[in-house]
Amino acid sequence: MKKKIKYTDGPKMDNARIVKDFLPPPEKLLFKKDLSYRSQKLKQNTLIPINQMPIQNHMKVYSSA
Repeated sequence: MKKKIKYTDGPKMDNARIVKDFLPPPEKLLFKKDLSYRSQKLKQNTLIPINQMPIQNHMKVYSSA
């Protein structure tokens, strides 16, 4: 195992204070809703403008193939 690092040049923590728990209890946390995915059949003339949008906006294009 590697030798444990001991920091000696850092700031002094003499005036440190303990912070009371600031997170809400678990029952008050908001969770993300489930996502639903859809597949659609699109005509080729509809896909051409959609596929050109990232190129026109100088965005990276990722192919799913």
